[in-house]
Amino acid sequence: PVRAVLGRELGRPPFAVWPVGPEEGDCRLIGGARQACTSAGDGDHRQCLIPLGRLFWVLCLQDVLEGSVMGMRSRLEALSGECVSLCKEEEWLGCETRAPNYRLLYSSVESFEQGSGFAIVGMNPAGGPRDADTDDADRPFHDPRYSAYLDDRWGAEEGAARLQRVIQAIAMVFVGASAGEAMAAIEDPTPRPEERLSPEAIAFLRKTPSMNIIPFRGSRLADVPLTLRERGEEIGWRLLCLARPRLRCVITLANQVDGLPWRTILRESGQRRRPDYQETINRRLSRTYREVQLVEGQLAGTLVVGLPAIVRDKNRRDVTMPLLEIIHRRLQQHRILRPPTGHRTPEEVNRQ
Repeated sequence: PVRAVLGRELGRPPFAVWPVGPEEGDCRLIGGARQACTSAGDGDHRQCLIPLGRLFWVLCLQDVLEGSVMGMRSRLEALSGECVSLCKEEEWLGCETRAPNYRLLYSSVESFEQGSGFAIVGMNPAGGPRDADTDDADRPFHDPRYSAYLDDRWGAEEGAARLQRVIQAIAMVFVGASAGEAMAAIEDPTPRPEERLSPEAIAFLRKTPSMNIIPFRGSRLADVPLTLRERGEEIGWRLLCLARPRLRCVITLANQVDGLPWRTILRESGQRRRPDYQETINRRLSRTYREVQLVEGQLAGTLVVGLPAIVRDKNRRDVTMPLLEIIHRRLQQHRILRPPTGHRTPEEVNRQ
């Protein structure tokens, strides 16, 4: 909006405003014009006086800092552009089409704009160069209801692969289903998710920002070039922070203490690596549930739930069922379990 107004008045866009932080002077002006930020105005509104020749423009920095100058879609497109450039630099491309071998988003742009209060973060997209030839990496930008866990074809049918079913079951628990109901949805032979899952679980996955901490594709993380791993981790963190204003809980799909994405989130948050709570799921397989409440950094106040590497255990009922039971119990204790539509909590019943 700022660029549009100034461009219309002066005939060209004379500068760009880039949000940096909420402190005085933390709004940078690019283009050579001087600027000064003051705390004038009411409440938390801050004004930025920008002299352009003999003209002074007064901007409300609250709108700037909340991203009105550069909207969510633009920010996500910018991150996607970075991934494309890095893939070309490292020649991390498809075999035939030479398409960049990455996938930034596992959910739609609208899921980042609206949010559900949760986020799902994996390690990195699986597959190889041939997958880049067939993958539609731009679909999240033009399909407002898209969810990789419901709509992608990772097997014979869309949303029917075992790994997708496990994540769908976890979503069912987050919206109030019991562990038994969620396990039944995994084992139901019906391929279409809409016929196996509750409407609340479907809505949860479509509204929840979903991503990998490293957006570059590889059958194993070690297959991804080191430069892409390092830069990808930085991009993944910035992507997660875009879901920040409404974020209550981050669900990580590989929780090794020294592994991704658990390590990245705690490191970038300035948090100690030791979990606040952990519980063994399967001692023989060394599978553990972990969680930590972030108290510092950009995600302060967010609960991070660390699930084991379910890619390896997707076919093991002796791991999946105890995991669903633990998730259900811990969410109840944190009081962030979301009851299904039409269900009244005990507090609501008492108030009535």
